[in-house]
Amino acid sequence: MPDLSNVKTGDKLYVPGRFEGGSILTVQRITPTGRIVTENGTFMPNGRLVGASGWDVTHGRPATPEDIENVRQSKILHRLKATKWAEVSPETRDAIVQLLNSAKAQKS
Repeated sequence: MPDLSNVKTGDKLYVPGRFEGGSILTVQRITPTGRIVTENGTFMPNGRLVGASGWDVTHGRPATPEDIENVRQSKILHRLKATKWAEVSPETRDAIVQLLNSAKAQKS
């Protein structure tokens, strides 16, 4: 189990997600009993989300730079998948395709 006893206000926590890449939460404060308060819930010092059900327990842990980058990438992919491309102007779609092609060419 993760140990959150050393986190401070302003630190980032990584919370894995079932359907997306998880989320990054900012520690807003630490209570006198050691609970970690974030914008999306309160965590026990052992990382468990207060109020999580027994069958689907949510744990947080200190976020690494890799966690932060993976969540960022996951949100980008989710946004792309959710885009209603028929509502995007042809000019914008063409610009996106050109951007993707140039990025692919730079990698090669």
